Amino acid sequence: MAYSPEAIRVYLAGEGAIERQLVATTSLANDGSTITDENIRADWIDATLVRLCLSGAEQEDEALVIDLDTASVSVESVRCEE
Repeated sequence: MAYSPEAIRVYLAGEGAIERQLVATTSLANDGSTITDENIRADWIDATLVRLCLSGAEQEDEALVIDLDTASVSVESVRCEE
């Protein structure tokens, strides 16, 4: 049986917001294992930038850097540190 990557969607919503905005879609290949907080970690860079570090068993680590002010996303190839 083949295992396919999990779809990861990142949404932004302000405090008290009713609607949310999709800002990024990617995938995470974790060899069919359940996705846990060890696979996706959020680290604040500053007050408006957050880095989501994605680490899967079948892929190189990558990070999504999200600017909360502009709702823009950039992708970095990084080694996710624990």
